[in-house]
Amino acid sequence: MSTLSAHQLLEDHGLTAEQLLETGSSQQKLIDHYTKNLEKVLKSHGATSDYFTNAFFMLQGVNMGLSVGEAARWTTDELERLHDIKIDNA
Repeated sequence: MSTLSAHQLLEDHGLTAEQLLETGSSQQKLIDHYTKNLEKVLKSHGATSDYFTNAFFMLQGVNMGLSVGEAARWTTDELERLHDIKIDNA
């Protein structure tokens, strides 16, 4: 199983981090966006997919007050950490 980058997944959903930042979105708008994204990902990819895990961590990141870029980096780090745990437990 490959680890997906947060920026790759943003682009897969038709949105770059730069585009989101350019909108001048407030933190609540970011939370709303990533909440809706998580719901869409759940419906289209399921709760056990890497896409869902990425969407979950992006939502948690912006919910903690991280910028989109910080949330994307944190999400990538968390995905890699979980991937390593899966490998260690295989």
